[in-house]
Amino acid sequence: MSIVTLSSASVYHALTLLGLWLVAKIVSRAYISPLWKIPGPIINSFTNIPLKYNIVRGQYHTYALHLHAMYGEVVRVGYNQVSVSNLAELRRILSTHEFRKGESYDKVRILPPSTLSATDPAINKTRRRQLGNTYSLPSIRLYEDAVLRHGVLSLMRSWDSAIAEIESRNAKAQDGQKTLVNFYYSFHGMAFDVIGTLGFGKSFGIVDSGNTKPIDAAYKTLTLGVLKATLPFGNKIHWIFRDLNEARNYTVRNARMAIEQRRTDISSAKASYVNRVYYKDILQRLVDARDPFTGEPLGMGSLTAEISLMLLAGAGTVTYALSWTLMYLLYNREVYCTLKRHLRTEFPDKNEAIRYDAAKTKLPYLTAVIYESMRMHTVVSNYMPRRVPDVGGAHLLDGEYFLPPGTEIDISLGACHRNPSIWKDPNTFNPERFMGPDAEERIKDVLWFSSGVRICVGRHLALMEIYSTLANILRRYDIELPDSPASNYATRSFFSPLCKIPGPFVNSFTNIPLNHSTTKGTYHKYVQRLHEKYGEIVRVGHNQVSISNLAELKRILSTHDFPKGSLYENMVLPATTIVTTDPELNKIRRRQLGNQYSMPCVRSYEDKILEHGVLSLMQLWDSRMKQVPGGQKVKANVNFYLEFHSMSFDIISVLGFGKSFNILHTGDTTMIERVRKTNTIEVVQSSLPFGEYTHKLFRDLNNARRELRSISKATVLARKGKNNPSHVDILQRLVNARDPLSGKHIDLESMTDEVLLLLIVGTDTTSNTLSWTTLYLLYYPDVYERLKREVRSTFTDKGATIRYDMARAKLPYLTAVVYESMRLHTIVSGYLPRRVPDSGAHVMDDKYFLPQGTEVCISLYPCHRNKMIWKNPNKFDPERFMGPDAEDRIRDVLAFSSGVRICVGRSLALVELFTTLANLIHKYDFALPDDMVGRYASVDDIPGEAFFNYAPKVPKKDCCVVVSPAN
Repeated sequence: MSIVTLSSASVYHALTLLGLWLVAKIVSRAYISPLWKIPGPIINSFTNIPLKYNIVRGQYHTYALHLHAMYGEVVRVGYNQVSVSNLAELRRILSTHEFRKGESYDKVRILPPSTLSATDPAINKTRRRQLGNTYSLPSIRLYEDAVLRHGVLSLMRSWDSAIAEIESRNAKAQDGQKTLVNFYYSFHGMAFDVIGTLGFGKSFGIVDSGNTKPIDAAYKTLTLGVLKATLPFGNKIHWIFRDLNEARNYTVRNARMAIEQRRTDISSAKASYVNRVYYKDILQRLVDARDPFTGEPLGMGSLTAEISLMLLAGAGTVTYALSWTLMYLLYNREVYCTLKRHLRTEFPDKNEAIRYDAAKTKLPYLTAVIYESMRMHTVVSNYMPRRVPDVGGAHLLDGEYFLPPGTEIDISLGACHRNPSIWKDPNTFNPERFMGPDAEERIKDVLWFSSGVRICVGRHLALMEIYSTLANILRRYDIELPDSPASNYATRSFFSPLCKIPGPFVNSFTNIPLNHSTTKGTYHKYVQRLHEKYGEIVRVGHNQVSISNLAELKRILSTHDFPKGSLYENMVLPATTIVTTDPELNKIRRRQLGNQYSMPCVRSYEDKILEHGVLSLMQLWDSRMKQVPGGQKVKANVNFYLEFHSMSFDIISVLGFGKSFNILHTGDTTMIERVRKTNTIEVVQSSLPFGEYTHKLFRDLNNARRELRSISKATVLARKGKNNPSHVDILQRLVNARDPLSGKHIDLESMTDEVLLLLIVGTDTTSNTLSWTTLYLLYYPDVYERLKREVRSTFTDKGATIRYDMARAKLPYLTAVVYESMRLHTIVSGYLPRRVPDSGAHVMDDKYFLPQGTEVCISLYPCHRNKMIWKNPNKFDPERFMGPDAEDRIRDVLAFSSGVRICVGRSLALVELFTTLANLIHKYDFALPDDMVGRYASVDDIPGEAFFNYAPKVPKKDCCVVVSPAN
């Protein structure tokens, strides 16, 4: 027994020590390291998880762009890693061997050190001396015939054959024949064939045969390198990726076979061989290479590494550069037409191949297009670290930041090329920036091939391929988009009509900021900042825009042409009145529900609303005010958020479940917790990647949802069994409901979902509005005093209950306060998408066109704070809802949405809001607790979160009030 006790204690102490060590490590990284001064997300100061996650996903370039857009030219991307996008700093770092390549290059290594991957400057210098002028421009010119023959000329033969085949099948066509080609795959095959010819002694023949095995093996080899560098213990466990290792072995084996074959040919001393190919390819140059200082040749391992490197690094970069450039031309027809005109004017003979020097000399606009494409889409945009020297560290931005020895600096070329301090309108494709007298200087600012002592050795070969390919295919062929282009990632992200809509560049190709803000509950603040910066329409995702223009929102909401978007499809109750994306189902359900939520019907429920609502709440508050000598009651400190919540649940339970949950008086919040968990699973399911699948992992949340649905179904069955039409509540109206056109009742499952929906959406919305309004009264005492005078002078009998119609008719300032609160703190402030119809849509007076399927966010929070609509929009000023135009102003508050999908429960919510506030202000005096005085300057400073409903974030701390009997 003593051994067990000792063992348990040891484990406890060990875990304690481990915990203390982790805390010390986090504190040291986040707050003691000199890097703590560098801006960036707090999580990056103590972990590399976001960094490695984005590297593995292939999205580091978008992640870095997003961070630089938020934090500036230097940003912390890991606990020991910073990213730099300042051009001058990058040139300085790259100009010297002092900043060695980071440890990622050692980890990613799948071959012996090469010119590209070696982190030791001495090895790199030796290798560059050995390579000599292998990759110099004069040497590359010697290979140009082979580059053309196995490159663009081979590609054009393939395309000509495809066109000829179409012509043979449709000889009667009057117009020139067209064929559909995937240029990405064509360029890939061409680039690999060129590298095969120059580096492996013969072409792979991919363009002609379609055999992509060398391409597949190359990319699996690169994937293996990324996994080795980024996965925990990647260097130890990489062997488990058998398929990737086999691909790596295949690539290396091909390189070794090419070297051995060339050495065999040389040793055979065949004159015909020597005359034909000697010094006419890179392989021969590498075999002959010697260090001019030592005479040392390249060993088999080094030769293999250099030849494999050509394949792994050389083919992909050329392919991507060509593909992005062609896409820019396809989606910028004016640029394409200008370039085509220049080409065909300078080179009218379609049968004569355009060579590199001729294209470079005679086609300055082609140069401008290529460099603008390379600027916009820097192919080498992944994490490329340099290590700060071990002696002295390094200062950045004129000494503003100090980096200690060993810090890794990411050479963030993608962010540098989009840096607004360097490039005007950096996210606009504009080749004109590379025309004119300063064109050469601007070209030098594009670090596509890196810079300095480690500049890409193969840059001349890459440029030769890029220039000769584009010049020849654009001179020979007319290109256009297919009638129905595939809705792939690139076209959606960069070339759709949405490119004209302003917004952060990162939003044009990823939804990471959108999803991040949605799952954090801060979407309303995020989109408000975007609208303040960019205007009434802004791009918030690759296929999503947000609109804050009131007239445009009313137009979109006025019709079923814009159905609810994809977010609703992934919600828990997709076939209910509010959630359904099907306009026809919504119309049927609204006909079935009939007038049960109309104001006349809600008035019939008002006695129950009062009894289980504000009267029950006042009874609770009265019980807390203990009697003191003299008959006076003392003050009570209450949390109005929690009690408004309980009250709303009690009201909905009476109307929708047939009996009160009685949460106010029992304090049993089980049902509230179930709804909260159900709302959470809604966010998970609709916002997280693969949420429709991953939500199943959250067992507790799913159990809460199942329990709620079970209770709702049992409630419906019990009421249907009693069949008492005389019940005056919403549940009975649902049981009795039928479609006046078809006579159909609501089926059991749909009725169950409608009852559950009433509980989920009918409680938080009201209680949160009451909470924000109460906070405004507490933080604006002048408004509170005026409202108190209005209520108490109008209703002098303290024992009377103020009903809804009385409050609306006799308390105009209360109406003004409620609507001003709903304007500033619009409860439904999350991401609320509508889908553009198949015909597309013009918005903002036809200034912008939205293609079909685009999601338009109904951004009520920014709309209600739009300075084009509201004077001093961020100021709490109920006066704006007073006077002769009060009703018009009220109609501009879309707190309950608008049009054909307007909230069916708005009348019920308004009855609760007005009766609660009127009666509480009539009977009690409110005051901030002492510990809350001065905590916040205004209500806007109080933290809030909006998943679906906008709620105070820390209600237990921020939603307390001292209540006392009215004087």
